[in-house]
Amino acid sequence: MKPVLSVILVMFTPRLCCTVVVATTIMTCMTNQINNYDRLDTAQDRSSTDISDRPTLDLRNQDQRRERMRQLKRSGINGEKVGAGRILAAVITEGIAQGIPYEFADDHFESESHVRRLISKTKFMGDEDPYEYGNSTLPEDQKSYVHRLEIVKAALLNGERFTNREAKLSERTFVEFQDPHGEQVDLIAQFAVLFELAERAASDQETSDIEDLFAFAPWKSNKQSQLYLLARREGLIKSFAMLRLIAPLKHVGDQSGIPPLFIGAHAQLNLPYIWSWVQEWDDKPRDFMVTLRDNELLKETKQRTDAGFLRDECDWRVLLTERLTDQPFQQITIAGNDQTETETK
Repeated sequence: MKPVLSVILVMFTPRLCCTVVVATTIMTCMTNQINNYDRLDTAQDRSSTDISDRPTLDLRNQDQRRERMRQLKRSGINGEKVGAGRILAAVITEGIAQGIPYEFADDHFESESHVRRLISKTKFMGDEDPYEYGNSTLPEDQKSYVHRLEIVKAALLNGERFTNREAKLSERTFVEFQDPHGEQVDLIAQFAVLFELAERAASDQETSDIEDLFAFAPWKSNKQSQLYLLARREGLIKSFAMLRLIAPLKHVGDQSGIPPLFIGAHAQLNLPYIWSWVQEWDDKPRDFMVTLRDNELLKETKQRTDAGFLRDECDWRVLLTERLTDQPFQQITIAGNDQTETETK
């Protein structure tokens, strides 16, 4: 399906493109020389990224075990709504996998009727359903963070609703960034990572590039950013992280630049490349491309590429102010999941 540039698509699906709205600003020209690019393939091995499928709680601990039961009520099992009996059976199975003897679980875990009472006020959250902040049963320390990300998504995607899948996966970005107000890594950049996690979970795509991003955490320091670059150059990691929310879709012959907001989001994450994009060709699969910060053409034009200087271009508070005051905006089309390859050159 060909992208429709003039229409904002309120649902992002594997076969469609999505349009991001950003404030109208002067565009930075994109160099034609590509220092490094990765190819991303959707036909690779599939694996779910739903954190609810992987218990991280100590099920010997009563409070953590009961929180796990509430998690399963919220997320269901394999996306399906379940009752107390299946939840208890699942927790016992997970406990045994943690090394808890069956006899201990049988004697010390809650009864089915007790589980029913524990989960009675917890609501099932279908992954595709809109997230309801007022009825949220997420942990208290995450609610305001998720609400802010909900606001950011609506500002970026022209009012699109936050989903329960995104709300569940926000636990991961909450833990990895440990920055719920976006003081070190702006919330637009954090949401770009969450958005990618959610889109891949929805289409059952693997997330090794995102896991590598979390492992090297370039936003922590310049040293870690350079280590991330070295790991890519030496083949320790297969690909830089493809974050399609801030990597616009480019067609053959498209000479338009990358919006400063997206450049700022790359800087907020302290990525070793100044920008990224998805290149669409007429006769071959799409390529994910990046321009490194030490690009020679950019040096020749004396263009600033350092993340510390460019990070101010991305500020969720500024974006929200512009949307609330009806400032002009432009539409930027980003890529869906189809026809993008992963081998590296």
